[in-house]
Amino acid sequence: MSSSGIQNYLSNVFRQVYVFDTTAAVFVPKLELSNIDTYSGNSVSVFTAAVGDTASNVYVGSNAGNSYNTIRACSNVTAVGFATGSNISNVSNSVYIGASAGANTSNANAVIAIGASSLGGGTSNISIGNGTGVVGDTRTSNILIGHSFGTLAVSNQVRIGHGSRIPIAADLSYNWVGLGGQLTPTNVTYATIDISGSTRIQGNLGLNIEPGFRTLDVLGNLRVRDNASNTLDFNGGLTASSGGFASVQSNIAVPAAATSIGQLKKGVVLISAVNQSNSADYASRMLIAYTNSNAVDLGSNVAAGDASITLSTSNIQITDVTNTTTYEYSITYFPLP
Repeated sequence: MSSSGIQNYLSNVFRQVYVFDTTAAVFVPKLELSNIDTYSGNSVSVFTAAVGDTASNVYVGSNAGNSYNTIRACSNVTAVGFATGSNISNVSNSVYIGASAGANTSNANAVIAIGASSLGGGTSNISIGNGTGVVGDTRTSNILIGHSFGTLAVSNQVRIGHGSRIPIAADLSYNWVGLGGQLTPTNVTYATIDISGSTRIQGNLGLNIEPGFRTLDVLGNLRVRDNASNTLDFNGGLTASSGGFASVQSNIAVPAAATSIGQLKKGVVLISAVNQSNSADYASRMLIAYTNSNAVDLGSNVAAGDASITLSTSNIQITDVTNTTTYEYSITYFPLP
């Protein structure tokens, strides 16, 4: 049997050369492999492996990416893992890591998908977690972190969690953040952060100001209201129309008969009222209530025009003896134990 062509063939496949190492100042052996489509072996130890096709795609793993002979309009794609990025088409500038990550993706750009079976579609999407990703090649600018999100057809969203439990979410189109399971903005006009559930802050908190020595520092307008419409309102100082301190504030249409505007409560009670259309009609009264139905004036019942503030057992009332008109009123409570 002739062997004249065997040696020549092997030299085109396995060729040992020597390269001068300038650091060590010695020649080191280098093995070059050429004309090989498939190599099978148990272990390969190399310093550098130059892997890639003419479109800068790098596929590492069994069935990863597409055949190097069939690029299918893909460029600058890195796919690492078993069947990772398999059967992709028209994908560019993307990274897929994990078994079957990004498999069967088409029409994608600038996508990062890390995790087994993570999805790799759309544009500028980041998915980290097994089975996590975005459905649809038109979805953009999503950041999904966590396992088993399922498939989401969304854009401009941030999700961090596991399955249906998503404690942190955001909507990038509104610069909005939701905590505690709030996935969509409740009012994008006013709120940047929505928090669901109880919240604990360890340390001092400053709103529109650096935190000081108090638990809460606020610079600006402040209003606190309970379910019974008792209100603490600081708004631009004490003005004729709004602001200052009040437990209850409102408007009411007052007929000639006495009209109830609130209830006595144990402690000092300050009541004020003024006719919306005639500031000459006004009344104010300060009382100390020893019970919810027993009160004593702390000063004169100041009144002018047709306005009058009276008591009927525990009811605080306002009367305009001649007109049916609208009054603005305020009731402030300074409670006693």
